[in-house]
This record gives sequence, C-alpha cells and structure tokens, in this order.
Amino acid sequence: MNLKENVNEIRNDKFFCFMMVNFIPNQKINTYIAETQNPYQSVILHNKGNAKCSKSTKSAAPNWELNMIIGPFNYIEEAFDFAKDWKSNSRGIPSRRKRGQDLAREKDLICWDKEVKSIIQIGKKIIK
Repeated sequence: MNLKENVNEIRNDKFFCFMMVNFIPNQKINTYIAETQNPYQSVILHNKGNAKCSKSTKSAAPNWELNMIIGPFNYIEEAFDFAKDWKSNSRGIPSRRKRGQDLAREKDLICWDKEVKSIIQIGKKIIK
C-alpha cells in the first residue's frame, strides 16, 4: 500500500503524532514532529509545499518521508502535549525514534515505525 492509498484509511475522529524525515543529498537530514488527524495527508501536503507549516519544511519539499506514527489520541491537546514531550531531549533520527517509542510505551499507545516495518503496540505485541 502506498502513501496515497493510506490517506483514506485513517480515522478522522482521532489525532496522531508523526515524525517526518527529509533526505536531500549532501545536506543535513532533518526531522519534523507534529500532530494531525491524518499523518499521510500531512506528508503529502508538506511535499507539495501546501501545508500551513514552517519555512523549514517547505524548503525541504518534496523530500519528506513518513518515519513514525504514534497514537491515537482523543483530543488535539493530548497529541500536542505528546509531540512537545517527544521533541524535548531528543535530536537526530535515532534519538527521536527511541524517544517516540519510549513515550508510546509509557502511555500504552500504538507506534508505527518505518524502520521496524510494522506496527508496534509497545508493551503488548507486534502486529505485522
């Protein structure tokens, strides 16, 4: 299933945190963590340069890739607080991946990690 096919698979009554990574040859690899109701749609918008986002994400378009999704959250405030915690004390892809997984484990949330290529319900089981 590709990114565009996943857009309609997300429930729009819940919120999610996600991490995007951009890979531009010969440049620093950047990460971006945010909250949304549809992470797949957010990545598509960022890559088109249409998202209401910071200059840094627009300048990296169309090179953003979805790296992690964590959730679901019932309220945007919960997702916002989680994203804020996720960003704190973490820099770079390995650190942010570990921080996201650790927070998901603490809060008993589902974590999709591109590097693991599966959905991890941390603390419970792995669903492939």
